[in-house]
Amino acid sequence: MFHTVLSGVEVWNAVGFTAEAAIFSAVRGKIPELCAVFLPPGGCGFYEAVVQVKNTRPGIAQDVIRETFNAFRSLQRVVVVDTDVNIFDAVDVDWAITTRFNADTGLLVLPNEEGHILNPVVKTNPDGKGGTVTKIGLDALVPYHEEREKFERVEFKRVDLARYDIRGKPGR
Repeated sequence: MFHTVLSGVEVWNAVGFTAEAAIFSAVRGKIPELCAVFLPPGGCGFYEAVVQVKNTRPGIAQDVIRETFNAFRSLQRVVVVDTDVNIFDAVDVDWAITTRFNADTGLLVLPNEEGHILNPVVKTNPDGKGGTVTKIGLDALVPYHEEREKFERVEFKRVDLARYDIRGKPGR
């Protein structure tokens, strides 16, 4: 029988929680526009980071991506989003990627980087100690020089149902 203090999702939560704080501290020290960091469970708590920043200058996402990878070496994917995106909501993050990410200009590919040996996609070194993987960063910010309004969500008008007879007419 094998005993462990933490296993499964509990490990993802424990590692993710402490890594978020470490990443936040390291990156915020160099990039004060950083607002929040989340390591989602879909990334096993330590292979993916979603980072929220104030978009104050061109190139900030690339800087954030590099600093985030430097702060936590196990990461394989970093997504940078604006402050209007809820980083704790996977649908919201996916919306930002779908509507704001442009692979021609916003994709950072880092081949042959140090990877976490327990991840099966990591290519193990011949000596069995460590391995490498290609890491990616996605700039899902509103492009700095673009009109922000073009990238805002369309909101439906609120409807006051009390103003309408929704019961229908008698006899129908």
